[in-house]
Amino acid sequence: MSTALVALLAAAGFAPAQQAISTGTIAGVGFWRSGTPTTVTYTTTDAGGTDTMGGGDPVRVSMVSGCDPTLSRGERSEERWFDTSCFIGTPVGS
Repeated sequence: MSTALVALLAAAGFAPAQQAISTGTIAGVGFWRSGTPTTVTYTTTDAGGTDTMGGGDPVRVSMVSGCDPTLSRGERSEERWFDTSCFIGTPVGS
């Protein structure tokens, strides 16, 4: 944050900016990641190109009854944000 912006915010009565000027300290934490975001996809064809749903059923997933996909903070990671075992392919004809 620029000094000029802090001074402007302090002059406008913004308490955190006034504190930063009076104490002479500014601290912050930032987190940046590079790369392309991952897209979640689902297909009804297997690696060989066979339609596993049979007959053009819509592409959709179902949740396993009674399964909560929410992970606790300690279980979450960048690779696993929710419990994927709670989702299954919709059975043929459903």
